[in-house]
Amino acid sequence: MQNNLAHATMYAHDLPSTDFLLVRANGQEEQVLIRKVNGMFCVGQVEPQLEVFTPETHMQRTHFTRWIENFMTFIYAGVLVSLDWIKLD
Repeated sequence: MQNNLAHATMYAHDLPSTDFLLVRANGQEEQVLIRKVNGMFCVGQVEPQLEVFTPETHMQRTHFTRWIENFMTFIYAGVLVSLDWIKLD
């Protein structure tokens, strides 16, 4: 399983035909449901793809300051000709 923020390994498990899933619902009256299990996957530890900073921390401020410095360098060097991708709403 993988997306832009994290990825985790998944493994399929072989299940015998005698395995079922028992679901117990809590409510005014207890209800028990039995479902046939077609497949089971085990998901490993989720590993981040990108570093996500906690707001208002030193790391977040340092990263943002460096990003602004690089951005301004590109603008003054003439590398960024069009700024159409920036949306100011």
